[in-house]
Amino acid sequence: MKKFLKNIKGIILAEALIAVGILASGSIIVGVIMNISIPTTMLSRNYLIAQNLLDEEMEILSVVMATNWMNFPDDRQCWLSLDRNDCSAKVAKDESYIVQLDSGGWKLQPQADCGVSDITTKNTCSLSLKTTTFNDGSKMTMYVPYEPSLKKSHFFRAIKAVDVNDDRAAFEARIQWKEGSKEREIKEKFELVNYIK
Repeated sequence: MKKFLKNIKGIILAEALIAVGILASGSIIVGVIMNISIPTTMLSRNYLIAQNLLDEEMEILSVVMATNWMNFPDDRQCWLSLDRNDCSAKVAKDESYIVQLDSGGWKLQPQADCGVSDITTKNTCSLSLKTTTFNDGSKMTMYVPYEPSLKKSHFFRAIKAVDVNDDRAAFEARIQWKEGSKEREIKEKFELVNYIK
């Protein structure tokens, strides 16, 4: 009987050591998985924000076009005018633009700096973070066109007119951002059609 008790004590010690080893291995694996998943989650979040900003950019260009149709209903060549009150300045082929919001609404602003391949060095191409506080105390942060008084975000955007004529206009919208030492970019080509005949 005493011999049997001695063996149990040794087995219990071995089981405890094995359990501690399994627990340590599991903790290391969980730590590695978390270490990998956090940057991947941040990357996915930034791609999602960039895609939403890209979609917004294309919608803004459609709004500019519709506003010009309303302001110049009799002149079909003013559909991509840069000024809501004057049709003399229009979107030109191979020129780069940024979208600006003023008291009259959205407009395109020529910006040669934003035509370069790396727009992340240009303040004028960057977006700012604007936080709005509501009456109930809740807050909402939005990406807005660059304003020196606001906090600068790490996202940059630009629109390039690839081809423009009286009937159609092809554009390339681009969003870039810095993620650590890497620069990321998404871009999309799209076309607008002048339906006014």
